[in-house]
Amino acid sequence: MRAPGASAEVVLQSLRAVANLSSNTAENQTALGVAGACQAVVEAMRAPGASAEVVLQALRAVVNLSANNADNKTALGEAGACQAVVEAMRAPGASAEVVLQALRAVVNLSANNADNKTALGVAGACQTVVDAMRAPRASAEVVLQALWAVANVSSSTAENQTALGVAGACQAVVDAMRAPGASAEVVLQSLRAVANLSSNTAENQTALGVAGACQAVVEAMRAPGASAEVVLQALRAVVNLSANNADNKTALGVAGACQTVVDAMR
Repeated sequence: MRAPGASAEVVLQSLRAVANLSSNTAENQTALGVAGACQAVVEAMRAPGASAEVVLQALRAVVNLSANNADNKTALGEAGACQAVVEAMRAPGASAEVVLQALRAVVNLSANNADNKTALGVAGACQTVVDAMRAPRASAEVVLQALWAVANVSSSTAENQTALGVAGACQAVVDAMRAPGASAEVVLQSLRAVANLSSNTAENQTALGVAGACQAVVEAMRAPGASAEVVLQALRAVVNLSANNADNKTALGVAGACQTVVDAMR
């Protein structure tokens, strides 16, 4: 891929190979990282005139290289992957598959990596992720990955919490959680997003309350068959929504949070 004069087809097939080799294979993720794949993939994605297919395969490679691999996340961030991923998602005419893979890349790059969260925020990821979630005809998978991205990018990052709030994330998250037929995973990632958006951020607490988050959180916790993780994230959301916010405390009480929280404890 990095050979002088490598043809466009060689670069494309190399990217496909990196994406496939690194998928769910920790040893290959490590070996590719050591070999310089992170820098090479980002260079290919940002090369002038890179085709749509090159960008797509580069995004797949970023997703797979960075999945649960701290060293590769760092290397990708240092190589400029955060900016490149947001640019790909915002490119005019970006396909639905490019947007989906870019959202997955945001999820993986931002997981437990403070530098990448900051870089993604600076690159404009907050607005871009919310726009993808609210796009007409956004697929269920796009909505899910966007919720996951909101939850990760907003975690312990005040600037991103604010930017996401301004972008409309609070309403979008609650709408996704309450959508008819929302999957258990959508509900879970929505709860994570509510908990993280509302942590020590008064404006987001208020916006989430106005959007109906208090009722939605209690409904999720009381749903038949709610998983232990859903209950935990719902409790985290109750904690953060209610901290120093009288209106949300009242709304949570009206929604039945008091009984529900006690039931969870017992």
